Amino acid sequence: HLNSSSEQLDTSCKQLDTSSKHLNSSSEQLDTSCKQLDTSSEHLDTSSKQLDTSSEHLETSSEHLNSSSEQLDTSCKQHDTSSEHLDTSSEHLNSSSEQLDTSCKQLDTSSKHLNSSSE
Repeated sequence: HLNSSSEQLDTSCKQLDTSSKHLNSSSEQLDTSCKQLDTSSEHLDTSSKQLDTSSEHLETSSEHLNSSSEQLDTSCKQHDTSSEHLDTSSEHLNSSSEQLDTSCKQLDTSSKHLNSSSE
């Protein structure tokens, strides 16, 4: 009985030792998993910050685009106004040219009359 009990005790000790090793291995695996989780969390934080920065850059770019669009609109309006002024000036120039032609014809007619009267 004593030998049998001793063998059972040996077996129990071996099983306990094996269980202890498995527990240690599981504990190490848990530590590794926790470290990986921490690393993943840090990467997520970094990605979140990068996303925030990208969002801010996008907003800034959008504002610049809107500003450029407004400036383009203003330039187009100024161009249209300048074109209208140019058209008006061209019409005035044409009118002045016609008046000058008329005056020259009148002067030519008056000169002929004057020559005729002189004769």
